[in-house]
Amino acid sequence: MSSLRAEIIAIGDELTHGRVQDSNSAYIARELEPLGLEVRRITVASDDPEVLDRTFAEVCARADLVIASGGIGPTEDDRSRHSAAAAAGVELEFREECWQQITAWFEKRGKQATASNRRQALLPVGAVALDNLWGTAPGFRLVVGACTLFLFPGVPREMRRMLSHHLVPWVNAELRGLQPMAFHHMLVVGPGEAELNDRIAEFMRHDREPRVGVTAKEGMLTICIAARAVNQEAAREQCLATAASLRTILAQDLVAEGEDDLLALVGKELRQQGVSFALAESCTGGMLSSALIGLPGISEVYRAGYVSYSNAAKERDLAVPADLLATAGAVSEAVAGAMAKGCAERAEARLGLGISGIAGPGGGTRERPVGTVCFGLNLDGQTETWQKRFPDLGREYIRSRSVLEVLVALHRKLAGSSAGS
Repeated sequence: MSSLRAEIIAIGDELTHGRVQDSNSAYIARELEPLGLEVRRITVASDDPEVLDRTFAEVCARADLVIASGGIGPTEDDRSRHSAAAAAGVELEFREECWQQITAWFEKRGKQATASNRRQALLPVGAVALDNLWGTAPGFRLVVGACTLFLFPGVPREMRRMLSHHLVPWVNAELRGLQPMAFHHMLVVGPGEAELNDRIAEFMRHDREPRVGVTAKEGMLTICIAARAVNQEAAREQCLATAASLRTILAQDLVAEGEDDLLALVGKELRQQGVSFALAESCTGGMLSSALIGLPGISEVYRAGYVSYSNAAKERDLAVPADLLATAGAVSEAVAGAMAKGCAERAEARLGLGISGIAGPGGGTRERPVGTVCFGLNLDGQTETWQKRFPDLGREYIRSRSVLEVLVALHRKLAGSSAGS
């Protein structure tokens, strides 16, 4: 049973045209894996009837379990129910009990169901209706040959709740002998993807258990360790054993471990340690502030953010001395340090951070090319500064890479402070 083949179908023209990102499939895969169901393939299909018919038929023919989302709304182009029925070789039938639930849903909100909503009460013959308590479209479970198909609405809020309400209990009750999976993530900054691959190639062999994979995103490498065992605890122990071996190889390039991404981890550390902070940004233009403000509870410690782009703003808002700007230049460690000190003092915060750099495409010189970024960190009156030269891979890359640099520095500073306390 551990080799059960699960696949996902995401349906909608908006997905194939690129207007909407397919977030449903990623969510479904993440929810299934701890149960012991590993997704082998994800298919994105348009609303075209021929494409849908072929997709349902092909996927259901090769998979043991299929989870599909989308295409069961009230409009003419919502034809997933038709294609599912065709794959099973059955007709659609009108379900009065589903229609009653749909009309009750509208009445509860002071509205009236339309004739178009009657389409949502059409289900394949033999399908088990799945109540949708969060919207109008019922889902269903249908046996298609040797495959079991679940079809849910495409609205993420509805799909996620129906997945938890209907699919998870069914898997636990019907699919005995599955081996649960556990995961462990290690965040790495420093080496390139190819260099890291060379260092940990022994762990990334396809036939090795636990499996180890690497993903890259704008300077951050994430190592994912995945193990399967008789229970979650045994799988988790396998992950941790592999992580222990990798720590020795990664050394100082290992930034953090665990389920939290770096941004969430830094926010948690700031709040748990009660470190009030302020930000002074030039080339990042508020990008770091925006990222941190998106964290729940950050208002407990976030004091102020300054986007001081011009020299005049650096003097006025952050008390950076005019003679320092004239002699060292705006893009310098000295000015970044002064920005960090200035924002901490102005905001009466324990921690201040300053960023000043050249994000391009213009503005670079031979001495300070595009990608040169200077940083300042002032904690409890003590200032540290450093400089980085990032590859000129575009303005947004340099800005986002600068934000990552600050998050890494913050985490290391806060983790060190916590360990020493």
